[in-house]
Amino acid sequence: MFENVILKRILKDYTSVRFDRNSSYHLSYPEFLKYFKNCHLIDKHSLTIGLHFTYGWMPTVFDFRTGDMESILSIVNKVRNQGWINFSDASALKKYFNGSLVGTSKLLHFLSPEAFPIWDSRVYRYVYEESPHFYRVDNVERYLEYSEVCRAVTKHSDFVMVHNYVISELYSVSPIRALELIMYEKGARHSQLGNGT
Repeated sequence: MFENVILKRILKDYTSVRFDRNSSYHLSYPEFLKYFKNCHLIDKHSLTIGLHFTYGWMPTVFDFRTGDMESILSIVNKVRNQGWINFSDASALKKYFNGSLVGTSKLLHFLSPEAFPIWDSRVYRYVYEESPHFYRVDNVERYLEYSEVCRAVTKHSDFVMVHNYVISELYSVSPIRALELIMYEKGARHSQLGNGT
């Protein structure tokens, strides 16, 4: 099974990862989580603010795309309450959120950090061991597959030591976030796969 391959690699790689606790990336992360945790219902106001700080981690500024805000808010609140998303809803969010699956994954994570990992080219490179061309990374089906694999890996008893390691090196994070951080850091070092983003 694919999750066993990923778990084996994570168990080999995790102790070589070092984190800079003082980076803007790591300083802002708990604040973003706190913001959404304090929003009992995601409305247009809180979604607008959340999207703009989420896109502060992106190379492009957020730009609302056409779509029905009410249906988007319905999906966002369902994600937050259920910790699950289907292909159709994920595709709708991606379309509305700048057409970016990476940005969508970040927002999904902030809404439900126990259920959704962040997805980007570095993580893709680590997981699939191939160049993260845009058409590969921007694939909703691949992101949903990756999310399922992450949930399976974090439920394995051997993953507890990885989770504890990340907490000891950084601060308290969900198991999903701990896994994604290791993949993110190690994905940057797999440059032999090509010039992917």
